This record gives sequence, structure tokens and C-alpha cells, in this order.
Amino acid sequence: MIKKNRIIAFAGRKRSGKSMLAKGIREYSSNIVIVTIADNLKFLCCKLLNRTYDELNQMKDDGTIFEAKVDDYWVSTIKRELNISDDIIRKEIGEHIFTNVREVLQIIGTDLIRKYSPDWHIDKTIERINSYGDDKIIVVDDVRFPNEKRKIEEIGGDVYFIIRPNYWDVSNHPSEKALKYTDFNDNRIIINEYSKEQMI
Repeated sequence: MIKKNRIIAFAGRKRSGKSMLAKGIREYSSNIVIVTIADNLKFLCCKLLNRTYDELNQMKDDGTIFEAKVDDYWVSTIKRELNISDDIIRKEIGEHIFTNVREVLQIIGTDLIRKYSPDWHIDKTIERINSYGDDKIIVVDDVRFPNEKRKIEEIGGDVYFIIRPNYWDVSNHPSEKALKYTDFNDNRIIINEYSKEQMI
């Protein structure tokens, strides 16, 4: 389904300027909404750990240490959200003891979602986009995979790849390498080489 909203999305490696541009655009109008694909995984982990969104982010930032094991509640919650069988959930993560939020996000996100339900993140994001009125301009600030780019474009969105030259603090995690600037037309590439104010 093609949305009537204007949808703008940003891809690029970490610290390329995706969030900076999204927040800068939002300053122009109260009709602009930022949607983050990774939030879907955070919302799921909030349920698993029985924490609010703000509490989860604080624990992640602080590096809070805890001990959590996969129990029947985890299995039923993940199964309901991802439509993955009990057997697969227990096989992939059943023996793991989680000790911090980052670990929960990485293992649930990679060992289960990317492996067994790769469209879950973007499908949940499109549900959220569809929940906003047509007057809203949607800005997605973290497109990382080809299926995310394709599905946003299918609903009429414009996806831009941001390059920050001469910045070398990069990660080789699959989420950082799955999309490259060569996957984009020239008019969908933004070079982040000016001041924040000039870029916005």
C-alpha cells in the first residue's frame, strides 16, 4: 500500500549523521515524526525484561549488569511477537544467560529475528508509519538492510545514504555493511562534509 505521507529515510554507517539530520528536519515543523526501526526490538526487550523504554535505554547506557535466563514467559512472548516456534527459540537462546541489555538486543536481534523473521523489524515499522495521519511527514533515521530500503521505497519513501568522509570509527558488524553507497542513485547520496547547521 502506498502511503500518502511524505516519507524520508536515512541509511549510512554509524555516526554518519543519520540522527542529526532527522532531528534537524524535525525542528522545522510539528508535523514531522521520527521513526526508528531499531525501536521495535527495544519494545520487545522491554517486555522480556519488564522495563519501560526509558529504563531499558538507561540500563543500556549505564551497562547495568543483571542475570536473566530464558523461561516460559520469554518463549511465549517471543513466539507471539515473531511467530517463531518454541523449539527454535529454545534451541537458539534457551541455554544463554543474559547479563546486560546490549547482549539481549544483539542476540535476540541476530540469532532469532535476522535469522528466522528478517522482515519483522521493517514490517513493524511500516505498521507504525501507517498509524500516523496523512498530514505527518515521517523520517526514518536508521535504515540498515536492503529489505528495509526496498520496503520503504515500496510505500513511496525516499531513502538517502549519508557518507561522512574521513571518519574512521566504524564497525564491521553486518548491520553496518549490508547497505553501501553503490546501492543508491547519485541523487540519493548525501555527503556530510559541512557544519551541522549547513547540513540541516
